[in-house]
Amino acid sequence: MTVLKIIGIVLAAVLLLLLLLLVLPISVSVCYDPEKALRINVKVLFFTVYKTKAGVETQQAEGEKKQKAPPKKEKLLQDVRDMVALVKNLLGPLGGLLKTVRISKLQLRAVCAGEDPADVAMEYGLVCAAVYPFIGYLQTISNVRKRGVDVGISCDFEQEKPTLSFSATVSAMVLHGGIALLRFTIKQAEE
Repeated sequence: MTVLKIIGIVLAAVLLLLLLLLVLPISVSVCYDPEKALRINVKVLFFTVYKTKAGVETQQAEGEKKQKAPPKKEKLLQDVRDMVALVKNLLGPLGGLLKTVRISKLQLRAVCAGEDPADVAMEYGLVCAAVYPFIGYLQTISNVRKRGVDVGISCDFEQEKPTLSFSATVSAMVLHGGIALLRFTIKQAEE
């Protein structure tokens, strides 16, 4: 009889531990800066689980010479369109999960620059037309902290190339992610 009690206590402890693991928050921070490249930081509770190194350069063989690529004209508008398209493609399968996700920080800095002021002004208008409605849409489909959104788009007629930096911190519970994954799998099986 005491063996059954011990087995029951151990089983209850394991179930309690599994339940505790399911309600732990997972936080993902993504930061893109042209000077520091892309950095990703994943935390469970307060412990860092995964972190990318910033500024990692690829090493070349000793015999190879560094060759510079021909300079290409960078377009901020194309970068913003690519970012919006990427997030829109992710919204379809992850739509159910976004309702349970909390976005505590969303920061976007874009500086439109170039040689021709008329082109810079047109690019500024197009970037604003893409970013601000997308931020509003994101605020309606997910849980965004009220003071967590910071968007700054500006023009600089003295710079030669545009810059874009992005930073976001998203958190969710493992349980919510599992439920959203289960719903997505069932929806895909029905189709």
